[in-house]
Amino acid sequence: GSLGASALQILVVVLVGVLGMAAFARYGSTLFSPNYVAFLAAFFLINEMPLGWQVVAIIATVCMVASSADTLQNGMAAIFSSNPRLTVRHAQVFTVLVNVPAIILATLQLSVLSLFLLADLVAAATIVPLALGLWRRTHPNAA
Repeated sequence: GSLGASALQILVVVLVGVLGMAAFARYGSTLFSPNYVAFLAAFFLINEMPLGWQVVAIIATVCMVASSADTLQNGMAAIFSSNPRLTVRHAQVFTVLVNVPAIILATLQLSVLSLFLLADLVAAATIVPLALGLWRRTHPNAA
């Protein structure tokens, strides 16, 4: 089982790497004027492929995003269901409620860069109090 999964993973990584190199060889020189858009070369190459390959690329992309979101949701449900006062149903309902703002933000078509900036600002503002709260020598009022 694990050898087959490893072989399949290596095959996918090699295919994606070759696709990226082929896309950069085809479009890389035209995407250098603004240097930051060279990563879009693979999307330009996929755009020129037949419809069947475009569908495969969309399915693969959705699977990658869905697996990441599914892992996050399962982790949240596991953390909340570990509380003895909450049932698994409570954890599932809370996980769904947490996803509602994410769905609303996704439908607003906001800039991903501004969302990353906001997430970085929130993380930078909360990491110091969180780390101080975990330190035994910090007074509870100081954190």
